[in-house]
Amino acid sequence: MPNKRLKISYGRYRGKRRFPWPELTAALGAALLLGNVLFVRTLAGASFLFQFLLAAGGAVVLYGGLWRASGAGLPGGRVYRAARRVMEAGFLLWLFSFTVLELVILAGSRTDAVPDAEYLIVLGAGISGETPSRVLASRLDAAAAYLRDNPDTLAVVTGGLGSGATVSEAAAGARYLAARGVAEERILLEDASTSTSENIRFARAYIPEGAVTVMVTNEFHVFRARWIARRNGLDATGLAAPTPRADLRYIYYLREYFSVVFMLLGRY
Repeated sequence: MPNKRLKISYGRYRGKRRFPWPELTAALGAALLLGNVLFVRTLAGASFLFQFLLAAGGAVVLYGGLWRASGAGLPGGRVYRAARRVMEAGFLLWLFSFTVLELVILAGSRTDAVPDAEYLIVLGAGISGETPSRVLASRLDAAAAYLRDNPDTLAVVTGGLGSGATVSEAAAGARYLAARGVAEERILLEDASTSTSENIRFARAYIPEGAVTVMVTNEFHVFRARWIARRNGLDATGLAAPTPRADLRYIYYLREYFSVVFMLLGRY
């Protein structure tokens, strides 16, 4: 018959030698926050990634704290355990929705642009001073290649005056295309929009009803752009430009998840 005293002693020994998972979890969250502040904050164009990691790091620290408090015998232990379960369920729900939407975004990222379109819309993506961002430049390069292959197509370059810019995105984009051999009379400027939704809505003023239209954007953005276009009565095919740098591509695919969520909630 096993000795009851030895069993109790072994149980206490096990309790003293437990692996500090809660503390390590909280430390991981703190390291994520510190690295975010020290490194990510200094990266140009990484404001979204900074905000995401700030929220993620804070959530991990909170979860580690709740985990530690729920096993420390403090008053309100049931409340701490319940809060942990809520956070775990919320994370699993987010992970499921993230997986599903990212698969949808990836499936919708293909190019299906038709040749000899009457109009080609270049969606804006920010400029610095008068210089298109790398993302916008990749869209303009794809547009210039399409316009060279389809000489009867007119281009509608979109985008208004953004923060830190000295000219509108449309004007900077038009100069970029002209420098690559696109005749100025083939370029129309929509220079009042400040979002993808406005890019498309305002560009429609230049496009006759039923005209064959192609939209140029980066692959991560094609699904959402086409969805917004359909909501605004524009049936356009997509021309997917490559996103420069692999790290930017991952960041933009991550950000696109949240953009699609807002879009589905009617905020687009």
